[in-house]
Amino acid sequence: MKRRVLLLVPVLVLFLSSHAPAWDGWCFSQRKQPMGDSFRSARDNQVLNPDAARDLTPVYGLDGEAAERVYHRYLQTFEKPSKGSTTILNIGGIMSGGSGQ
Repeated sequence: MKRRVLLLVPVLVLFLSSHAPAWDGWCFSQRKQPMGDSFRSARDNQVLNPDAARDLTPVYGLDGEAAERVYHRYLQTFEKPSKGSTTILNIGGIMSGGSGQ
C-alpha cells in the first residue's frame, strides 16, 4: 500500500503541473500582465516633444550648407580606404620573415 501511495504522489504532481495552464484564471492570475507596457513606456520616454510634427516654426541649428558637408563626410566613412602604407606594431615578440631563419 505504501508503495502505491509513493508511486501515486509523483504521478499526481506531474499530472496537476501539466494541466496548470488550464487553471490560469483561478490560481495564476499574476501571469496575466499586459505585455509590451515596458517597451512602450521606454519608447515614449525617449520622445522629447510629442507635438513636434504640429510645430511649424523653423528649427535653429545647422544651415543647409553645413548639413550637406556633414552628410557627405558621413557617406565617405563607408568608402573603401585607399591602399597606403601599413604600419605593423610588433609588441613583445620577434617577427620572422620568409627566409626561414
